[in-house]
Amino acid sequence: MANAQHIQWLLEGVESWNSRREREDFVPDLSGVDISKKFQEAGKLDHNDQSPLAEINLRKAKLTDVNLSCADLVGADFSKADLTCADLTYADLPYAQFREANLTDANFSRAKLNSANFAQVGPINIKRPDQFLLQKRAYLSDYKPDNVQLTRAKFFEADLTCADLTGADLFQADLTCADLTRAKLKGATLIYADLTCADLSDADFSDADLSNANLTKATVAGANLVSAKLININISHSQIWKAKLWKAKAV
Repeated sequence: MANAQHIQWLLEGVESWNSRREREDFVPDLSGVDISKKFQEAGKLDHNDQSPLAEINLRKAKLTDVNLSCADLVGADFSKADLTCADLTYADLPYAQFREANLTDANFSRAKLNSANFAQVGPINIKRPDQFLLQKRAYLSDYKPDNVQLTRAKFFEADLTCADLTGADLFQADLTCADLTRAKLKGATLIYADLTCADLSDADFSDADLSNANLTKATVAGANLVSAKLININISHSQIWKAKLWKAKAV
């Protein structure tokens, strides 16, 4: 059950919330809360009618069954948070951090997740996207990915352009019509994932397990599938020109 005091602190704004998290040692519990509705009732939606939560610190937060639909969560930090069954439909999540988060059965349908990070190490504090990109390049040379749990997560029509899903567990995930252009999925588990009509152009699936995945009508142009497991996949009517299939396992 959510902590009523935490809800009140959240409504005070991101700057106040983040400062409090630096000063006080508490684990945010917003489980089951319709946060979008709380901001609406408080008259605190922004000019785009969104909950203004960009760059909020929600590390290790309890967010099961939370409703963050349509929220502005650009650059938000969800590292090690529990987002089981969370509703993030239509949310703005570019550059958001999900390291070691539990996203089982979370719904990201039609969310914007371009350059979101599901594997990156290290705390990120950004004010501008270009600052994040410079910091990200600095980390990438020696980081070891931590798996993130995305079992049965829903990404219908989500924008995952350039998202880092290295080593993620996407078992039975719904990625129908998602845009995964240039996304990083090296070593990811996509067994029984639904990638129908998804755009996988130039995405990195090297060493990934796509056994029994559905890629019907998917665009796989230029994708890296080196050493990937492609056992029993469905690629009916898919566009796979220039895909790299060296050492891929299809049997």
